[in-house]
Amino acid sequence: MRSMNLATLLATLSLVGLTGGIGNATSVEKLSFRKLAVRSDLVVAGTVLDREEVRLVDGSMAYTFVTFTDLDVLVGSYDDSALTLRFDGGSIGDDQRIIVEGMPEFEAGGRFVLFVLAENGVVPCPIAGWTQGQLRLLPHEELPGVEVLADSNGNPLHVIKKGDFITSLPLSASAHHHDHGDTTHSVVTTDQAGSGAGDSDDPVAINQESDPHFVPAEIKAQRLTLDTLRQKIERVRQRLSSPRNDRERRLVSQMIYLPDPSRLVRSASPVDLPATAEAQESAPPVEAVEPN
Repeated sequence: MRSMNLATLLATLSLVGLTGGIGNATSVEKLSFRKLAVRSDLVVAGTVLDREEVRLVDGSMAYTFVTFTDLDVLVGSYDDSALTLRFDGGSIGDDQRIIVEGMPEFEAGGRFVLFVLAENGVVPCPIAGWTQGQLRLLPHEELPGVEVLADSNGNPLHVIKKGDFITSLPLSASAHHHDHGDTTHSVVTTDQAGSGAGDSDDPVAINQESDPHFVPAEIKAQRLTLDTLRQKIERVRQRLSSPRNDRERRLVSQMIYLPDPSRLVRSASPVDLPATAEAQESAPPVEAVEPN
């Protein structure tokens, strides 16, 4: 069953004050580019239009709804002009928040490429691999009007080789341990990361004995674009859906999931939740007005 994908996501909910700390880390399976391309049901680029936090009346849970517009569907099927994704966590009032560590974060106006799951509105995070399936679209430093891709922390993505993203990491990242196998790994807390959780989600860099994060100059000069990403995803999905040789058949046997066109992504909405405090407060009784 496809939804069992999230059995590997040990989401830790932390109840904290606005100035409080964050509890235990979230464990998320390391996903290569190839696995992201196959496990996601929709890959879409978009701009953050709105971000809304909604809590249940009893304060037991809160959700954050993020709406994206200017959609460009890379892979999958989606016809609406906007897409709203639901994430666990948010304000429950009285200066209290429910925080899920490692959850993707979005700012208004930000441009992203998202690897989305059909379980949007059901699972804690509707993005495959959590921040691993959240790529940033940034202006090219030298070419006006051209967008290039970065990981969720803003580290530039250069190319895709051997089924994974190649990125150049800041010097401070080399001090962190990265497990690039298929086992789960721990996302560091915000206190450890300094600028935010998710350092462990950085894509794998080219390994050299002297520096595991070394990227050759000829690759570092390249930047991954939306068109190239689209082509790479389509190629991976096509090959795994119709393997042509023993090597590709072995890859298929190693995959837990294969693309399923019948799994469609739909927008989430606060109206799908039980009654919310916000909904009650924003809908006061209507007073009758007598005509003049």
